[in-house]
Order: sequence, then structure tokens, then C-alpha cells
Amino acid sequence: MTFSTDRMRTLFRQESSHFWFAGRRQLVTEALERYLDPGAGLVVDLGCGTGALCERLLQRGHEIVGLDYLRDGIGVTRENGGGASLAQADALAVPIRSASVSIVLLLDVLEHLDDDAALAEAVRILKPDGVLLVTVPAYPFLWSYRDEAAGHRRRYTRATLEAVLRRAGFVIEAVRYYQCLLLPGVIASRILGRRGPAQRDREDMPAEWLNRLFGSVTRLELTLGRWVRWPAGSTLFAICRTR
Repeated sequence: MTFSTDRMRTLFRQESSHFWFAGRRQLVTEALERYLDPGAGLVVDLGCGTGALCERLLQRGHEIVGLDYLRDGIGVTRENGGGASLAQADALAVPIRSASVSIVLLLDVLEHLDDDAALAEAVRILKPDGVLLVTVPAYPFLWSYRDEAAGHRRRYTRATLEAVLRRAGFVIEAVRYYQCLLLPGVIASRILGRRGPAQRDREDMPAEWLNRLFGSVTRLELTLGRWVRWPAGSTLFAICRTR
């Protein structure tokens, strides 16, 4: 799988304001605040993409390292003056010593890889009782051109995600859905976008008013999600611990 530098620049712009990325950032940030106080340990973002999330977490006081196989994405962040520690590395051969990391992030990464091998590396570098935060695309029936263009190997059901996490030896604390309230729109968009890039590009660059509206819906969902366990969603989010 490869992304052009131009595609990476597009993703970098999206990560700052697109409703989906903003919502995922809030989801991950709240989980980190629950499981790790700033300064309490090293966070490693495996498959960090452009590293934009690393920049945000660095600003919040976390010690974080971002690793990605694709050098172009990291380069985009550096072009924009980023200060996070970012490096090119393979998630299947992480250049970090064993049992040295407090939290590993695998955010929309497992679907690109041999997920058993990637999770084995996460287990290796995590301390005992270390935390893994994972997001993956949900529901095989949502497969579309977006998945093919991104180099996805699979989309997950709750059962298949839980199975691969347990197989790796993780203790699962929670598996939740993200983007439930907007799921009907996602289903329609993915059906329309099964054969080509046009619908994907519309999703990537929504009108400003629509992005604000969807952002408000997403924030409402995340707020209510502190008490409500949503029954469905286009993304699965898992929190696990090592033994």
C-alpha cells in the first residue's frame, strides 16, 4: 500500500477539521485521560500516518512517539513545523525494546496488515498491564472503493475483532462502536461509492456547513456515549490490557 505525498497532505488537512477525525481524536484523548496521566509513561502510535494526532497529544503533555511505514506522511507533519518524535518503521518489527511502553495506539491500522503479527509486536513492547487502544472499520458489508484505495485487507465485525485481540493474549476491557448516529448516511455513501473515487472524495471534503453539522452530531454521540453503549457504528473502538 502506498499513498502519494499529495494524498498525505490532503489527510493532514482533514485531520485538523474533518468531523470524523475530530471525533476519533476526542474518543482517543478521553480514553488516554482515563488510562494514563500526562507524564506517566510512553505512548506509541503505531501507523501514525501524518503524525497529526501525535502533535495534539504532545501538546496535552503526553510523552509520545509516532511510527509509520510510509515516510511521506511523517514528512508532511515536519513540513508544518511539528515537534513530536516521528520515525519511519514497520509495525511488524518495531524498533522499541520489549516491555517499555505504557500505551500503544493502533488507529485504523490493523485492517492494512497481518493483524496477528501487528498485535504480537504490540504485546511485546507493552509493559505488564499496559494498554492498547484500537480502532478499525466495522462491517464487511460497508466494503467500497474507499477500502480498496486505502489498501484495506478487511473490515471487522465485533466478533472478529474480539477474536484477534484475545488470540494475541489481550484482556479486553471494552469494545464500542463509533459513528452510530451517522451510520445510515455512511451506508448510503458506501453503496454509492463501491466502484469509484467520486463518493469517497465527497466524503473527504464535505461542505463547511455539512462538516459542522456532522461534527455536532458526532460530539453529541461521544458525550452520550459516556452513558450509552451504542448498538452499531461504522468504526469499532477497543480498549485492552496486557496480562
